[in-house]
Amino acid sequence: MEKYFSKAKFNQVNQTFYLFNLAEFAFENANVDMQNKILQKLKTTKGWEKELGGSFDTQIFKKYNIKL
Repeated sequence: MEKYFSKAKFNQVNQTFYLFNLAEFAFENANVDMQNKILQKLKTTKGWEKELGGSFDTQIFKKYNIKL
């Protein structure tokens, strides 16, 4: 994950779903290290907002009280 995750842009729809599933997994399992990496990626990439911004907002950000 380390090698590819840091380089990924998450601009394509399938990649965005992968990022969403990773985020959901990290927060459901309280994996703080993975959560921090995902939040950093969400702050530095914008492709996910177009495709799944609403899903991230309702299913992850609000549920786990996250502010980007």
